[in-house]
Amino acid sequence: MKIRAFAFVGPLFFAGIYLLAPSAGVAAAARPPATGNDAPVLMSKGDRVPWSNLAELESFAAQDNFQACAQLGQQLLRGEGIVQNVPRALDLLEKAARGGVGSAAFRLGMVLDDGLGVKQDRIRALDYFRAAAAGGVAEAFFNVGAAYVGAHGVKRDYAEGLAWLILATKRGAGQDTEVSVRDRIEKMRRPEWIAAAEKRAPLIEAELKAKKAADFLPAPAAFVVMGAPPPTAPATNTETVDASPAPSDGPLLKVLSPTGRTLSWPDFAALERAAERDSPGAAAALGQVLLAGKLVPADPLRALNVLERAAKAGSADAAHLLADLYTKGQHVARDDAKAFAFNLQAARGGSIQAMYNTGALYTNGRGTPRDYTAALAWLIVAKNYQLDPGAEKRIRTLLEKSAPAQIPVAEKRALELQREIEAVLANPDRP
Repeated sequence: MKIRAFAFVGPLFFAGIYLLAPSAGVAAAARPPATGNDAPVLMSKGDRVPWSNLAELESFAAQDNFQACAQLGQQLLRGEGIVQNVPRALDLLEKAARGGVGSAAFRLGMVLDDGLGVKQDRIRALDYFRAAAAGGVAEAFFNVGAAYVGAHGVKRDYAEGLAWLILATKRGAGQDTEVSVRDRIEKMRRPEWIAAAEKRAPLIEAELKAKKAADFLPAPAAFVVMGAPPPTAPATNTETVDASPAPSDGPLLKVLSPTGRTLSWPDFAALERAAERDSPGAAAALGQVLLAGKLVPADPLRALNVLERAAKAGSADAAHLLADLYTKGQHVARDDAKAFAFNLQAARGGSIQAMYNTGALYTNGRGTPRDYTAALAWLIVAKNYQLDPGAEKRIRTLLEKSAPAQIPVAEKRALELQREIEAVLANPDRP
């Protein structure tokens, strides 16, 4: 997972945990929670067309039912209960967006903004977010506001950004961000921007109501699909599986775990047998292989089962992988509380990425109460493992201004955590 830390950023799309400077206050953008039931195929419910299986969903989509197109497009995009097919997913989502489905426009905006799987185009992404806002997606208001504040795809405009954030707060998305941006503007001594934003917000609402959602979409254009890893593949660059031929006396299957261990078995069957013997390390590796879909066909449902079992048995590798899934809402409903709990377990077990993520989650108050002292402690540990010293510096600066007495507390806690983690890593029998 590529780590990105920004002093002032836009929204989070198809990625891991971002650490956002508290002074900037732009929180990670929310996305619609995954919908589904216990069946392998995640189905839309509620007041939507009640398709009950994949064949029925395909049938409705073929009849240009736009809600079905949106649901099928999302599943194809992320490989949920169906073989991933990004080009077809984009076509279906585009059809649904032009049919007025706000969630489809929002999803396309996320894909274009992040550039994962397609050529990045933040200018075009902004049009999709506007269309999604017109279609009633609360998070889209946040994303447009964050784009203006962070100058993503548009010239920085604090007044316009705040106006959109005011509307996002009104819809339950991003209240802390609106407050933070107001504070930032006040520190810049530009109260006229706040007045302009408050005047502009109702005008934006009127503009959105005056047109159809599809009227805000960009002109039709082909998506440039890139050779990036698919969203369903593990995102962290240490989560690799090597099934290439090896010398006859060596292992044929190697797995580089998220905590940096290289684990090996003669073949996939041997890995399965080890996992069945309740070996947490083997179960975590099996889940990793099943998610990657390189050695064997991807099987996310089975992967989730073995990873949950391995995490309960103490595997930091399994916890790392589960934290990534719950953060992104892949194969499971997004759950910030579970993402935090699994990140914390993985961090204590030696996942450097999870150390950073835990600090970021404490900073942003995602899945856990905001705690800058705990955040600094974890970011110090992450820095000691050569991971993003800038993040640690930003939180330290914030505490120097607001609660300097907490800095030695955080430093003492970081030293304790470092010793605990080193003891775990030194144990050859760790799960």
